Amino acid sequence: MQARRRLHDLIGSDARSVNVMTCHALAMRVLGMSFANTAADPSDATFEHMLREAALALRADGEASTTVNRDQMIGRLAWVLVDEYQDIGEPEFELISALAGWTLAEDDARLNLFAVGDDDQNVYSWKGASVRFIRRFEVDYRASLDYLVENYRSTGNIIDASNCCIDVAKDRLKRDHTIGIDRGRHDEPPGGRWTAIDHVAKGKVQILRATGGQLAQSMIAIDELRRLAALDPQWRWDRCAVIARKWEDLDPVASVCVQSGIPFQSAQEELGSFWRARETQSLLSALETAGPTTTRRAIEQHLRDPTSGSWGQLLAQALEELLLEEPNATVLPAAYVRNWLGEWSREVRRRQQGLLLTSAHRAKGLEFGHVVILDGKWNATNAREDEGAPRRLYYVAMTRARETLALVDLADHSERDSDDPPLAASNRQRAATLIEPLKVRPCTLERQVPSPDTTNPRLHDKTLVCTMGHVYMDFAGQSPAHTETHRAISALKPGDTLSLVRQNARWKMLDKHGRQVGRMKVDWDVPPGMEVVGATVHGVFVRWREDVKDERFSSNLQCNTWEVVVPKLTLAPRNTDRRPD
Repeated sequence: MQARRRLHDLIGSDARSVNVMTCHALAMRVLGMSFANTAADPSDATFEHMLREAALALRADGEASTTVNRDQMIGRLAWVLVDEYQDIGEPEFELISALAGWTLAEDDARLNLFAVGDDDQNVYSWKGASVRFIRRFEVDYRASLDYLVENYRSTGNIIDASNCCIDVAKDRLKRDHTIGIDRGRHDEPPGGRWTAIDHVAKGKVQILRATGGQLAQSMIAIDELRRLAALDPQWRWDRCAVIARKWEDLDPVASVCVQSGIPFQSAQEELGSFWRARETQSLLSALETAGPTTTRRAIEQHLRDPTSGSWGQLLAQALEELLLEEPNATVLPAAYVRNWLGEWSREVRRRQQGLLLTSAHRAKGLEFGHVVILDGKWNATNAREDEGAPRRLYYVAMTRARETLALVDLADHSERDSDDPPLAASNRQRAATLIEPLKVRPCTLERQVPSPDTTNPRLHDKTLVCTMGHVYMDFAGQSPAHTETHRAISALKPGDTLSLVRQNARWKMLDKHGRQVGRMKVDWDVPPGMEVVGATVHGVFVRWREDVKDERFSSNLQCNTWEVVVPKLTLAPRNTDRRPD
């Protein structure tokens, strides 16, 4: 919000017509490519190569001093705004520099470059992003520097607690510029409306001290959210999140949600297969059959038709956003719709349907009314990360919250026979060092919570949402298109019941009639100590002959296009009494 206001101050009314695109979309425009070319098989290596090729094309054009080609590649631009500048890496830096014309000899040919970023939120160094680019931006481009220090999202207490967490980090650009609540909310109490609603926390950031392991803290997190839900008649679970450092720490939260009847979804569910989903490809085939254009009315009709499962709902979400982006279009080129869906498939975030269980990395860019942050493994780093990376990541997780924030501070326990073993010794530094600066502050409340009862065996069940990487993708491709295998697969839809049967060291997938509709990869197996107690269809996805690069396997194919069944599994500990409660 602050960045948009500042841009409007600089360029006036033209700010309303800013064209928004990712670096990858820009690279494709320069290279004359489309997302539809890469959506079926996206990879970081592919996109990094495109970024470098686009930068070379722009730089070569500049060196040749031919502005005609440059205009053809990028259009006539005057301003370039780069958001989340702290997350760029070397390939993005080179493309932005070439786009801005920094290699051009004449100053008049250079574009105005406006970058927005926060080095406190640099959390992707493990993917190649480097904070050094934002820290040297002022020198690289002889730029003036503005500090955007108003927070329009969170309550005063959440802002103050987040500041306390990040203040001890080293080499911060905002060392002398503290974030504060926006001027329009200065008269609000520091805890916002929850100061009066919640007589326990009174709008303060809570530090929930407890003993136990992953399951215990999961129950504590859900119990706290249920406590808040009972206080608010307008409560909505789709405005809440539980955030963890590692995905596996969220598995027990899902089990607690299932047993508590709380709607939830995992942000880990693979969305990269959206392009290959049967629902998406059926729409694209219909567009291709209808001709070079489609109409707004045809897309609206598709939205009115009943959607099938989560993938149909996701396609509907995409089409709704397409119509919002093109509010005045009555006719759209089919190629444009295809490319738009291809780009959307790379950036897609599923519309939240319930409590979101997410890693801190995946939560970046999102916001929630109510957030609980789990303990465990926050000090884990890899070779590319500096010592400040865990603190920045925890800060990002804290700043996702708008109204309430609770931090679980889990101590060790020594019960050898507990159903909920403590966190591993290597992780016992946990979040304690990150939370320490927040303690005994006016914005926080520490309170001890009792250890919950973790003896219910159903709490140890796990849901495994498989991906195409878990299954043998060419199973149906090795049968002619007219066979029973293809007919059985075409009859399936998301949510249908499956059976997983182990035979000759391989796991087969059977439909309700006992027909084989797929199998897991040869090296896949049920996690140790667990067994499959339920299976359904997660999705049905399209695969093409050209996807199979190895001639040893392509020679066995009997058709050019086939569908791949991917399951969702319910796992339970072996030898567990699963009688109804």
